[in-house]
Amino acid sequence: MFKISAIGPQGHTLMARNTPTEALRKALELRGAGFANVRIGDRKGLLHAPETFERLFVEPSRGEGDRLLDWSPGPELLS
Repeated sequence: MFKISAIGPQGHTLMARNTPTEALRKALELRGAGFANVRIGDRKGLLHAPETFERLFVEPSRGEGDRLLDWSPGPELLS
């Protein structure tokens, strides 16, 4: 789960999205609507600006859709 926070005309806004692509899309939508201090919280609780989040978590699509970059160790490293 990814959390998006921003400050708008009505005050602080907080929402969640299931995938990194959905989170980035919503963050950019909020920024385009004039919201300030738009941040995306990752699964570790770290906050990222949309540009940073996109570089770290969303791989550009090649026609098959965006996908989450897997930064977790493989099963061979967990033994």
